[in-house]
Amino acid sequence: MKHDTDTATFTLTKADCRALLAFAAKDATRPHLAVVNFDPAGGFAAATDGHALVKAQNCGRSDGDAYSVPRAQFEAAARLLRRKDHRLTVSRIGDTVGLLAHDETGAHLGNVVTPPANATFPPVDQVIPGDSPCPSPAHQAFNCELFARLALVQKAAGAIRARFHFANDELAPFKATCDDRESGTTWTSVIMPTRC
Repeated sequence: MKHDTDTATFTLTKADCRALLAFAAKDATRPHLAVVNFDPAGGFAAATDGHALVKAQNCGRSDGDAYSVPRAQFEAAARLLRRKDHRLTVSRIGDTVGLLAHDETGAHLGNVVTPPANATFPPVDQVIPGDSPCPSPAHQAFNCELFARLALVQKAAGAIRARFHFANDELAPFKATCDDRESGTTWTSVIMPTRC
């Protein structure tokens, strides 16, 4: 993923789109989670279903309020990317969000225009644990299906570094990070444990 700070646009690869969609909720009754969120001021895109979260953080920041693209519209735009070298550019244009698919030469492949989701995305950074050392591990249980999503993040960015984060023998999340050196994006994934 690349974030153009001059135009406040995000450009995603097909792999980036697949990774974000893997974490976005599919449940339409949870409209604040059935989205892909873009935050130009924070320089990141994020998605969560409430059990697992992914955040693609680019080093650039720009002016603009955060907005969310409904999952169905983001999915429709991502389907326009037929090859791995195709790109999707996402930008806020007044009261709408434009998702423009293009090939490596810039040729137009199609687009989706949608109003942003009318729901508040949860505060991502409050969910992501810090990088402090882990004390002794407690008994943890995780839904293994959530770990399969990490393979899509790895395809988007490369090798993954993972760490369990424990605090006072409470249930603690699993955190994985990877850096995409080509785009300068750091992907952070968090998987919440289940209660046994």
